[in-house]
Amino acid sequence: RFGMSVQLAQKVSGWFHGRIALPQIEVAANGKGQIVSIEAEPVKVSTLDFTIPNAQIPESVRKVIFDGSDWGVMGGPNGGTQTMLNGLSDPQTMQIMNDMLPTIGDKATKTTQYWSYKALNTWQNPEIQKCTKSKDELGGVVTTNALTYSAGPPTYNKSTGSLEYKVASPHFEANGAVATGTYDLAINSVVARCIYEFSSAPIQAEISVTTSDGEKKVATTIVNEKNGWLYLSAKGFTFSSPTINVKLSQEKVATPTPSATPVATVTVAKKSVTITCVKGKTTKKVSGTSPKCPAGYKKK
Repeated sequence: RFGMSVQLAQKVSGWFHGRIALPQIEVAANGKGQIVSIEAEPVKVSTLDFTIPNAQIPESVRKVIFDGSDWGVMGGPNGGTQTMLNGLSDPQTMQIMNDMLPTIGDKATKTTQYWSYKALNTWQNPEIQKCTKSKDELGGVVTTNALTYSAGPPTYNKSTGSLEYKVASPHFEANGAVATGTYDLAINSVVARCIYEFSSAPIQAEISVTTSDGEKKVATTIVNEKNGWLYLSAKGFTFSSPTINVKLSQEKVATPTPSATPVATVTVAKKSVTITCVKGKTTKKVSGTSPKCPAGYKKK
């Protein structure tokens, strides 16, 4: 593992992405700025460097690269260089690579080890963006060893309640071994709870990897929460343009059902009453809770 602490003159917000695995993150205030510390393992990335005859270029690739768009790297207005695509995280780059892989045997040219991360400058994801709009907090870090990937934070799919993230890479390493993927998401606990409208109770997560043909793959996953960060990691999946789905959940706090209040039964003893009954010159006294005069007698 390798770690780096960067002292920044101003507070950073938004997201980072890069080439690391199992990151641990700490963000500490430093005057008007911050000290951002990230420790992580390096990852091995399969890379491609190939040449094929023009006639072997797949038709789907031709429609993308020969549509009049500028490709590659060109001189910038100030004498620097300007990349015409958004690098390996551009959706068109992922499409071209996937369409070219069958032509080149779905095999990497070489495997290179990396340890790097960088800030995301722009990304559009309204559901997640509204929860990471604070200029004082880092929202999250998403990393993978896939050659092409979605550089932004995962997309929140409201219908499934999942965070979705796409990756693609050659199926085989340069030596012919099957390539295995890694994916790590470190998300600020406050941001995670905002997205899902969770309480401060512990969060559980389920990670699944779905290939382009809809098959779900089992991956080794790690989920934990530490020092204000929620860490999720998936390893051991193979590459077939998979979509990684992260579904967070939280046990509902059981609300006790109020028990019925027993109704007390109170028996009140009635007092004995005495009445005087008269028949001519004869007088009788009758006692009881509901006394009545005998036949022929009247109550006095």
